[in-house]
Amino acid sequence: MRPLVPVLLYFISGIIFVNASGISYAVTYTGLAASFLLALISLLSVKRPNYFLIAPIFFFLGALSILPSVRPSIPPDHIKNFIEEADSLSGEFSPLGVGAEGIIETPPELVKGKTRFRAEAKRLLKGDEWIGVSGAVSMTVNGEAKLKRGDYVRFISSLKAPSNYGNPGEFDYKGWLSMRSIFVTGFVKDERLITKLGE
Repeated sequence: MRPLVPVLLYFISGIIFVNASGISYAVTYTGLAASFLLALISLLSVKRPNYFLIAPIFFFLGALSILPSVRPSIPPDHIKNFIEEADSLSGEFSPLGVGAEGIIETPPELVKGKTRFRAEAKRLLKGDEWIGVSGAVSMTVNGEAKLKRGDYVRFISSLKAPSNYGNPGEFDYKGWLSMRSIFVTGFVKDERLITKLGE
């Protein structure tokens, strides 16, 4: 068997295992350290080392590569935290959504009558007060919003954490967004509810 085959299999297995189990960073780092120790002992104690004892290192490296998406570290000012808080408070949002501001990070694309782009959130209207927030938002605007990458915009949008429908074999939309550090999606019901501020 080619040396890279077991390495690749272990790496992929680590990714699959984390997706299925959601183990913590502490367990993963402990496993990685133990694997390094086992590999070192093997290399120093025998004339002909067993390279299969080195492969578990790649299992835990694979696990570490996916952990930021499975167990993301979200700062206190992330917009996701405020959306979850608002969901628990009746009447926090108007029927149109909530006021927010941010910078467009990707070129807007018009797809089937809807404009889509990624924005970095900067401010959120909470009650009568604008508060500073952070975090990426996957935005969809109903209609053709004439905007470009780098525009600073204000919008009224329904904001929520992404979710999957739960159907067998469906595309993991939530996971796909998570891989891109996106934990909030927004929908603007009318292109007139999004405005470019300044130049």
